[in-house]
Amino acid sequence: MKELKIKAKNIVKKNLWKSIVVCFIASAIFTLGYKYNTEKKVIHYENNITTNFNLKNNLDIVENTFNKIFEINGIQKIVNYKPTRGVLSVFFNQITGAGSIIIGILNVNNEYLFHNSIPSLLIMILGLGMSVLFYIFVVNIVVVGKNRYFLEHHSYDEVSYDKLLFIYRIKKTKHVAYIMFKKNVYSILWYFTIIGGFIKRYEYSMIPYILAENPELDSKTCFELSKKMTNGYKLKMFWLDLSLLGWYLLGGITLGLSNIFYFNPYKECIYAEIYMDLRKKLNSEYFKDKYLDVSGLEYPNDKYFIPESKKRKWLKINYKVDYSVINLILLFFTFSFIGWIWEVSLHLFNDGVFVNRGTMFGPILPIYGWGGILIIILLKKFRDNPFQLFISSFVLCGIVEYFTAWYLEVTKAMKWWDYSGYFLNLNGRICLEGLLVFALAGCAATYFVAPFLNNIYNKFKREPKLILAIIFIILYGIDMRYSSLHPNTGDGISKPISETYIIEKGGIYEEK
Repeated sequence: MKELKIKAKNIVKKNLWKSIVVCFIASAIFTLGYKYNTEKKVIHYENNITTNFNLKNNLDIVENTFNKIFEINGIQKIVNYKPTRGVLSVFFNQITGAGSIIIGILNVNNEYLFHNSIPSLLIMILGLGMSVLFYIFVVNIVVVGKNRYFLEHHSYDEVSYDKLLFIYRIKKTKHVAYIMFKKNVYSILWYFTIIGGFIKRYEYSMIPYILAENPELDSKTCFELSKKMTNGYKLKMFWLDLSLLGWYLLGGITLGLSNIFYFNPYKECIYAEIYMDLRKKLNSEYFKDKYLDVSGLEYPNDKYFIPESKKRKWLKINYKVDYSVINLILLFFTFSFIGWIWEVSLHLFNDGVFVNRGTMFGPILPIYGWGGILIIILLKKFRDNPFQLFISSFVLCGIVEYFTAWYLEVTKAMKWWDYSGYFLNLNGRICLEGLLVFALAGCAATYFVAPFLNNIYNKFKREPKLILAIIFIILYGIDMRYSSLHPNTGDGISKPISETYIIEKGGIYEEK
């Protein structure tokens, strides 16, 4: 296991930034269906219009974390730490509670569209069913795709991002979803025996990797192969997990930054190395994927053992693509809508209230649209270097967000967001953790989201797309003109700059 960890360290160095983006996209998908951990308090930094949680700034959190090390059960508290304030909290928090985003959305629709006429029990049942379907047909499929990426990363320095969609492309979604669902159910049932759950966790651990190499394999064979591969190695795999405890501890201390920028890719490389090592020792007829048994060769351009005729070519991701003007316009409005959904969701699941975020009245936040388009156009030359793209996106997003906030404050005397109290913030207009996430999101948009959407747009004829783009531009112009005179304001949306607020210092509340 020590040798495998050394190999994993060497492999993760090949293309760390690309692996960071893959893990970032996968983790965002994994947490989509679940409620984020929040802790609602009374008063703290009441001038902050994006959240109203009683939490100290990140520097205080880090200091408090170090103090916890010397307390009883300190390590457990650090590992279980979940930030509740700031953009990064969404990505750091693990699954907590039984609620989900889907249930929250259904509750909002029930309140505003049906005036709470639908019983809460029915909402919970519908939400739970939709969450389960999302987990089966999206999360589990992306898990296998992620594993395929890191298995190929074992042999090649450059691996395509569309490996995350690998199973969708070869039209094996239902088959793989069934086997993964079966694995999940068996794992849950075994945990009722307590010790059996831990044993089966390792016994079943190779199934997603087996499917990543053999997506056509039947369920019985997958379980048998995973059992044979892990026979005699379960205890070693357990000790390996324990040896990674320090990384989990560091993740708590750094508020998850070490996880995002190194540990997550490193951990994936370790597990991929375990699979590659065990498959060699088993030497089964099913482990004959020639693209996983080579090293130092040119990347095979996605030539799987599945015939080309059976692939969904529109799911192939090409981040070097040149976007047409019409598609760029559609991307702008798509990014703006995604940003609006993001902001509304943050407020909804933090405060439990639906508000129309942003200065405009339509369901768009143009700052997300302009940020995404500027990254795609201005940073095109950095696409082949994820690190340079990340740094450039960080700077570009900082410039766009800072001067947008400054312009709104000067012209409207209002704040639509305020990072006051966040670690390393600049006049409350930008902060470190926000820019880190926006930079990662910019990389994800460049390498995955934008090319994926571009493939979808290309499936439609030019004339309908042109008409749709014109309609969007007209509506955008009308909304922009009206909101420039009468901007969208209100509780949870904006706050006057001159408004007083209260902060807490040592348990004493002071007015500022």
